[in-house]
Amino acid sequence: RAACIRTVVAESDTVDRAIRAVRTVPPGKSQEGPGWELGTINTLKAEDWSPRPARAKELLGQFGQSATVRIVPGLFDVHLGIRTGDNKVFIVPPSLVQRMSTEERRFFRPLADIIKRGRVQSHQFVFYPYDNRKLSITSEAQLKSLVPVFYSACLAPNESRLQGRSSKRGRRWWELVEPRLGWLAFGSQRLVSTAFGRRGAFAFDAVGEYAVVQGDAWLWKGTRELSTEEWFAYLAVLNSPIFEAVIDYFCPQTQGGQYDLAKRFMGNVPLPDMTLLAKREKKRLAEYGRAIHEGKRVPLYSYSTSAAAAFGVKLEDFITA
Repeated sequence: RAACIRTVVAESDTVDRAIRAVRTVPPGKSQEGPGWELGTINTLKAEDWSPRPARAKELLGQFGQSATVRIVPGLFDVHLGIRTGDNKVFIVPPSLVQRMSTEERRFFRPLADIIKRGRVQSHQFVFYPYDNRKLSITSEAQLKSLVPVFYSACLAPNESRLQGRSSKRGRRWWELVEPRLGWLAFGSQRLVSTAFGRRGAFAFDAVGEYAVVQGDAWLWKGTRELSTEEWFAYLAVLNSPIFEAVIDYFCPQTQGGQYDLAKRFMGNVPLPDMTLLAKREKKRLAEYGRAIHEGKRVPLYSYSTSAAAAFGVKLEDFITA
């Protein structure tokens, strides 16, 4: 018969004890101690291979029984950010934008690559010469006329390098390699996240003004549009200690302790469907989300309790998972 795969789950300060247990506990047997747990699994799945504590598996099973919990891809389209092809040229500081006329500034979008405590900390801008999913600047004469400051400071000195970029789409030398024309439209509400982060790494872009380079954009894919209240409720859940505990089961961590929030790791992540949540629960979460959006403090215990309830479980279930 096929051999089982032994799993070891341990906190950082109990690794030595867990390794000693591996040497003494017979294969196929499970055992646990303070801060560590030995188990076995029969197969590894490419889309969900990370071993989890038994209590965590039970908790995820509870989510699956909830009538209001889905998985991220069932609720949102998660889109990868822009690829400029040369960040040093196309991403510029506020000091350069301040030298531009109002007409020139309209070709630049603030970046949402720095998000802290659920709010965008925008310090840079990206050149974005597109409108209505089409290139707005189609000739070099227009380029020099419409964005003279940017052309002189950034484009002209690097023209030969930009000309040398390979592009399968026949783009002009001043274009971005991947401008994400399919979703990066001004005016559409969305959530934005950093590429790597912990609690607080999600923000609400209420009017679709921000561009994303090092991060992702979450666009709602439901049959009806989300209300502002529902967007704020999602903001609350995604920035909660509860959601961080959830993604700990699915997203790998970097050496610095941040989680990789890439789309490929969100495929099995559970998330409440706000359109199905009880009105009272949704309203409470929206209040927390609005406070986060406005930079106000939220009461952590009651906030976490509400976020857990949105998943259909109690806060204590997460604490003991």
